[in-house]
Amino acid sequence: MKWLSVLGLVLVIVSAGCQQPSQRLNSPPQGDTVHRSSMQEPYQAMVDNSALADMSIADIHFAGNTAQLSGTGEYRLNSLAQVCKTYGGEIRYDTQVMDDKLVQQRLQRVEEYLAAAGCDLEKCSVRQGMAASAHMPAAQAVKAQQAGLSSESSSGSGRQSLTPKLPGSNGAGAAK
Repeated sequence: MKWLSVLGLVLVIVSAGCQQPSQRLNSPPQGDTVHRSSMQEPYQAMVDNSALADMSIADIHFAGNTAQLSGTGEYRLNSLAQVCKTYGGEIRYDTQVMDDKLVQQRLQRVEEYLAAAGCDLEKCSVRQGMAASAHMPAAQAVKAQQAGLSSESSSGSGRQSLTPKLPGSNGAGAAK
């Protein structure tokens, strides 16, 4: 009788160990999967539309003070390459870097990456400039940036803020 209960316990343990793993672990999904969400297609279209509306890259897309793309930069350029292959357009590099040589190296690296991805560089160009946005005309954005930089330099701190202040703001960042 005792051996029967031991045998039953062994069978329960063995059968529990032979179960298929769950389809979702307790972590965010990474990479490709055979279990695609039904929500993926609509969200991918939204991501593509967003990339088309804002065809820009920034300093965060490069590793430190180099022209080497970061992982974020490669992901962003893969997305922009698909948009450029389909529609063409202009990719703007919005930077705070003051080293002109580094800026040119980064622009060259982006062009090389796009060419390797199969983009026609006659239809898709890369240049330094502020990111375009449908929410604020470029002229207004330039005025806001100049106003923020001039108020920083007149404050005597000697440091430039990376976040421009909008005209009429008190600089505290909080609404009154």
